[in-house]
Amino acid sequence: MPGRQPRVLLVKLLASRDRDTILKRARECPPILYNDSKLSFFPDFSKDVQDKRRTFFAVKKRLQNKDIKYSFLYPAKLWIIFNGTVHFFNTPAMATDWLDRHNVYMFGILQGWSW
Repeated sequence: MPGRQPRVLLVKLLASRDRDTILKRARECPPILYNDSKLSFFPDFSKDVQDKRRTFFAVKKRLQNKDIKYSFLYPAKLWIIFNGTVHFFNTPAMATDWLDRHNVYMFGILQGWSW
């Protein structure tokens, strides 16, 4: 219900393949509604893993603002796809340094400049 705290429902599956399929399809399909509330699907990570991934929050915001695709490898390794190349980062500092070095270049690409 709108305005209420979301409920958590944990589903245990026997095969990780099933979990991966469910998560992939949930990302690909339009929002699923139940009683006018949107259902969201997330993998269940330990608090330590969640905390490690949370340290990348500022980097993820910058990537979202620049429409750069990114994801995480387990437990908390950020990967970015930029110009057909995959870049891996173990820490937010490494990712931030990379973004700072490529900031002007990315801005030019987003504006349609050729190099």
